[in-house]
Amino acid sequence: MPRLRETLDEPRSDADTPTNFKTEVNTHGMLCGVCDGLFYVDEATYNQVRSAIEFDPNDNPFRCDECKEEYDEEAVY
Repeated sequence: MPRLRETLDEPRSDADTPTNFKTEVNTHGMLCGVCDGLFYVDEATYNQVRSAIEFDPNDNPFRCDECKEEYDEEAVY
């Protein structure tokens, strides 16, 4: 029996963890400011990023987990 990817890749329990698909918590689509990938985030994250973009439309502060890790690794060196 085929299984949906959503059931195989269960999101972590943190509500602020972006996912590649909509969930009950992550309902707002958001583009990563680095890789331009589409991720779904919760209401609080969406509102926070939207406020930052309204303040400075040229800077999208949202980073997906992978880009955030790469950025953190580069910042150490």
